[in-house]
Amino acid sequence: MKFVGAPFDVPLIRALARFAIFAFPAYALMAKLEPNSADRFAFKQNAKHGLFVGALVSLVWGFVHLNYDFDIPWTIHAWLNVILLSPIAEELLFRRAIIEYMQTNTKIIIAVFSSAILFALFHIPWWVISGEKTFREMGILLAIMIVYGLVFGGLYIRTRSIWSSLIPHAVNNLISISMIR
Repeated sequence: MKFVGAPFDVPLIRALARFAIFAFPAYALMAKLEPNSADRFAFKQNAKHGLFVGALVSLVWGFVHLNYDFDIPWTIHAWLNVILLSPIAEELLFRRAIIEYMQTNTKIIIAVFSSAILFALFHIPWWVISGEKTFREMGILLAIMIVYGLVFGGLYIRTRSIWSSLIPHAVNNLISISMIR
Protein backbone atom coordinates (compact mmCIF):
# COMPACT_ATOMS: atom_id res chain seq x y z
CA MET A 1 0.00 0.00 0.00
CA LYS A 2 1.56 3.28 -1.12
CA PHE A 3 0.98 6.46 0.84
CA VAL A 4 0.62 9.03 -1.89
CA GLY A 5 -0.77 12.51 -1.27
CA ALA A 6 -3.35 12.99 1.42
CA PRO A 7 -4.13 10.11 3.79
CA PHE A 8 -7.57 9.74 2.22
CA ASP A 9 -5.96 8.66 -1.04
CA VAL A 10 -5.31 5.33 0.69
CA PRO A 11 -8.41 3.12 0.23
CA LEU A 12 -8.16 1.49 3.66
CA ILE A 13 -7.94 4.85 5.44
CA ARG A 14 -10.84 6.18 3.37
CA ALA A 15 -12.93 3.10 4.25
CA LEU A 16 -12.20 3.39 7.96
CA ALA A 17 -12.84 7.15 7.98
CA ARG A 18 -16.18 6.69 6.23
CA PHE A 19 -17.12 4.00 8.69
CA ALA A 20 -16.24 6.24 11.64
CA ILE A 21 -18.27 9.14 10.23
CA PHE A 22 -21.41 6.99 10.59
CA ALA A 23 -20.59 4.68 13.46
CA PHE A 24 -19.69 7.32 16.06
CA PRO A 25 -22.91 9.35 15.72
CA ALA A 26 -24.93 6.12 15.65
CA TYR A 27 -23.24 4.94 18.84
CA ALA A 28 -23.81 8.31 20.52
CA LEU A 29 -27.52 8.31 19.65
CA MET A 30 -27.98 4.74 20.84
CA ALA A 31 -26.01 5.45 24.05
CA LYS A 32 -28.48 8.23 24.76
CA LEU A 33 -31.49 6.01 24.03
CA GLU A 34 -30.21 2.83 25.66
CA PRO A 35 -27.55 3.84 28.20
CA ASN A 36 -27.44 0.40 29.86
CA SER A 37 -27.50 -1.74 26.74
CA ALA A 38 -24.58 -4.03 25.96
CA ASP A 39 -25.88 -4.44 22.41
CA ARG A 40 -26.44 -0.84 21.32
CA PHE A 41 -26.17 -1.70 17.64
CA ALA A 42 -28.62 -4.58 18.10
CA PHE A 43 -26.52 -7.20 16.34
CA LYS A 44 -28.00 -9.83 18.69
CA GLN A 45 -31.57 -8.50 18.63
CA ASN A 46 -33.76 -10.92 16.65
CA ALA A 47 -30.61 -12.03 14.83
CA LYS A 48 -31.90 -15.36 13.49
CA HIS A 49 -35.07 -13.83 12.10
CA GLY A 50 -33.19 -10.85 10.66
CA LEU A 51 -30.53 -13.06 9.05
CA PHE A 52 -33.24 -15.22 7.49
CA VAL A 53 -35.24 -12.25 6.14
CA GLY A 54 -32.07 -10.47 4.98
CA ALA A 55 -30.84 -13.57 3.15
CA LEU A 56 -34.26 -14.16 1.58
CA VAL A 57 -34.57 -10.56 0.35
CA SER A 58 -31.00 -10.71 -0.97
CA LEU A 59 -31.71 -13.96 -2.79
CA VAL A 60 -34.77 -12.42 -4.47
CA TRP A 61 -32.72 -9.32 -5.37
CA GLY A 62 -30.03 -11.56 -6.85
CA PHE A 63 -32.58 -13.42 -8.98
CA VAL A 64 -33.90 -10.11 -10.32
CA HIS A 65 -30.40 -9.43 -11.66
CA LEU A 66 -29.67 -12.86 -13.15
CA ASN A 67 -29.77 -11.55 -16.72
CA TYR A 68 -26.87 -9.15 -16.16
CA ASP A 69 -23.19 -9.84 -16.64
CA PHE A 70 -21.04 -9.33 -13.58
CA ASP A 71 -17.41 -8.63 -12.93
CA ILE A 72 -16.98 -8.97 -9.16
CA PRO A 73 -14.33 -6.56 -7.84
CA TRP A 74 -11.49 -8.05 -5.84
CA THR A 75 -9.86 -4.89 -4.48
CA ILE A 76 -9.72 -4.23 -0.76
CA HIS A 77 -11.20 -0.79 -1.43
CA ALA A 78 -14.31 -2.21 -3.09
CA TRP A 79 -14.89 -4.82 -0.40
CA LEU A 80 -14.12 -2.73 2.65
CA ASN A 81 -15.46 0.64 1.58
CA VAL A 82 -18.44 -0.19 -0.62
CA ILE A 83 -19.56 -3.73 0.16
CA LEU A 84 -18.84 -4.21 3.87
CA LEU A 85 -18.13 -1.11 5.95
CA SER A 86 -20.42 1.38 4.21
CA PRO A 87 -23.55 -0.78 4.50
CA ILE A 88 -22.75 -1.59 8.14
CA ALA A 89 -22.16 2.03 9.06
CA GLU A 90 -25.12 3.37 7.06
CA GLU A 91 -27.52 0.80 8.49
CA LEU A 92 -26.35 1.50 12.02
CA LEU A 93 -26.90 5.23 11.59
CA PHE A 94 -29.93 5.49 9.31
CA ARG A 95 -31.91 2.44 10.39
CA ARG A 96 -30.85 1.55 13.92
CA ALA A 97 -30.04 4.95 15.42
CA ILE A 98 -32.16 7.47 13.50
CA ILE A 99 -35.31 5.36 13.26
CA GLU A 100 -35.08 4.35 16.92
CA TYR A 101 -34.40 7.92 18.01
CA MET A 102 -37.15 9.45 15.90
CA GLN A 103 -39.82 6.92 16.75
CA THR A 104 -39.59 7.91 20.40
CA ASN A 105 -41.01 11.33 19.43
CA THR A 106 -43.03 10.68 16.27
CA LYS A 107 -44.95 8.05 14.33
CA ILE A 108 -42.97 5.16 12.98
CA ILE A 109 -43.85 5.93 9.34
CA ILE A 110 -42.44 9.44 9.71
CA ALA A 111 -39.28 8.03 11.30
CA VAL A 112 -38.78 5.54 8.44
CA PHE A 113 -39.51 8.15 5.76
CA SER A 114 -37.19 10.71 7.40
CA SER A 115 -34.35 8.22 7.68
CA ALA A 116 -34.85 7.26 4.01
CA ILE A 117 -34.60 10.89 2.93
CA LEU A 118 -31.50 11.48 5.06
CA PHE A 119 -29.96 8.28 3.67
CA ALA A 120 -30.55 9.48 0.10
CA LEU A 121 -29.34 13.02 0.76
CA PHE A 122 -26.13 11.75 2.28
CA HIS A 123 -25.13 10.21 -1.05
CA ILE A 124 -25.31 13.49 -3.00
CA PRO A 125 -21.86 14.78 -1.95
CA TRP A 126 -20.24 11.54 -3.15
CA TRP A 127 -21.94 11.86 -6.53
CA VAL A 128 -20.92 15.52 -6.85
CA ILE A 129 -17.30 14.85 -5.80
CA SER A 130 -16.97 12.01 -8.30
CA GLY A 131 -18.09 14.30 -11.12
CA GLU A 132 -19.48 11.25 -12.92
CA LYS A 133 -23.19 12.08 -12.54
CA THR A 134 -25.25 14.72 -14.32
CA PHE A 135 -27.86 16.74 -12.44
CA ARG A 136 -30.59 14.59 -14.01
CA GLU A 137 -28.83 11.35 -13.03
CA MET A 138 -28.44 12.60 -9.46
CA GLY A 139 -32.19 13.33 -9.31
CA ILE A 140 -33.01 9.81 -10.49
CA LEU A 141 -30.50 8.30 -8.08
CA LEU A 142 -31.92 10.38 -5.23
CA ALA A 143 -35.39 8.93 -5.87
CA ILE A 144 -33.96 5.40 -6.08
CA MET A 145 -32.04 5.90 -2.83
CA ILE A 146 -35.20 7.07 -1.07
CA VAL A 147 -36.94 3.88 -2.19
CA TYR A 148 -33.99 1.80 -0.95
CA GLY A 149 -34.12 3.68 2.34
CA LEU A 150 -37.83 2.96 2.68
CA VAL A 151 -37.33 -0.73 1.91
CA PHE A 152 -34.38 -1.06 4.31
CA GLY A 153 -36.28 0.87 6.98
CA GLY A 154 -39.35 -1.29 6.49
CA LEU A 155 -37.29 -4.45 6.80
CA TYR A 156 -35.67 -3.17 9.99
CA ILE A 157 -38.99 -2.15 11.55
CA ARG A 158 -40.74 -5.37 10.54
CA THR A 159 -38.08 -7.67 11.99
CA ARG A 160 -36.52 -5.40 14.62
CA SER A 161 -33.19 -6.75 13.42
CA ILE A 162 -30.37 -4.78 11.81
CA TRP A 163 -29.45 -7.90 9.81
CA SER A 164 -32.66 -7.77 7.75
CA SER A 165 -31.58 -4.46 6.20
CA LEU A 166 -27.81 -4.86 6.42
CA ILE A 167 -27.52 -8.01 4.30
CA PRO A 168 -29.65 -6.72 1.37
CA HIS A 169 -27.81 -3.39 1.53
CA ALA A 170 -24.43 -5.12 1.20
CA VAL A 171 -25.72 -7.42 -1.57
CA ASN A 172 -27.21 -4.44 -3.41
CA ASN A 173 -23.87 -2.62 -3.25
CA LEU A 174 -22.05 -5.73 -4.48
CA ILE A 175 -24.47 -6.07 -7.41
CA SER A 176 -24.25 -2.35 -8.19
CA ILE A 177 -20.48 -2.23 -8.46
CA SER A 178 -20.25 -5.62 -10.20
CA MET A 179 -22.75 -5.09 -13.02
CA ILE A 180 -21.16 -4.67 -16.44
CA ARG A 181 -22.89 -1.80 -18.19
